[in-house]
Amino acid sequence: MKIFKLILKQKIIKIISLLPDKILEKSEKAIMISRGKGFNFSNYEIFKNVLSLLKNIKTFVDIGAHDGLYTDFILKEFPNSKGFLFEPDKINFNLLKKKYKKKNIIISNYALSNRKQITYLYSNKIGSPLGSLYKRKLEHINIRFNKIQKIKTFKMIDYYKKKINSVVDFCKIDIEGNELNCLIGFEKSLKLFRYIQFEFNGCNIDSKTFFKDFWYFFKKQKFNIYRMSPYGPRLIKNYSDEEEFFGMNNFIAENKRYSNTL
Repeated sequence: MKIFKLILKQKIIKIISLLPDKILEKSEKAIMISRGKGFNFSNYEIFKNVLSLLKNIKTFVDIGAHDGLYTDFILKEFPNSKGFLFEPDKINFNLLKKKYKKKNIIISNYALSNRKQITYLYSNKIGSPLGSLYKRKLEHINIRFNKIQKIKTFKMIDYYKKKINSVVDFCKIDIEGNELNCLIGFEKSLKLFRYIQFEFNGCNIDSKTFFKDFWYFFKKQKFNIYRMSPYGPRLIKNYSDEEEFFGMNNFIAENKRYSNTL
């Protein structure tokens, strides 16, 4: 029976390999997206994955807030929630200050990382959503990071003690490759965050971080990790090399300390 299955499998693979490259590429992409790899839909489609896990948000943190689009989704669903936004780009920061002037929102004009320092934000233009602490090499897609802003970075643990000091229901991190350093800077405050969404994609090639790094980081901190998909979050039970996909990915880390209470 095993030999029969092996022969059948080989024949199927051979038949598939004879299909035109365009069909194979489209089929491969469709399968990957269905599993959340390359899932690059709207921010609201991504946020729907969050809503399937988390039914109430009283306090949230938006790290890499850009123009506030993600915060808008949260406030639409939970208008009475309190938010802490971090945005180092000066144009985006000023936009956010005007936008949330009358809201229960606190906005900080610096980046979060694993240390307190003065450094630089690189981008293709001021106000760009691509702004990163890494000077990314993207000439192959005609993007040049030739705009530089001097900025400050802080650790979440220091900000948390001074400003938040309570359980955070949800945190979104989208900081173009510096997500792991940011998480390291949470230190002991990490255990008081219920759900953390983080992005993983080509930026991590430039920052030289792997999903494996996130996997072991959150495993040690007693978090589950879900990969977001068009059909809802998919729990990643075990790590394997196949999880290293540098197309667009978004993950949700779930604090096991709170998972049974929500």
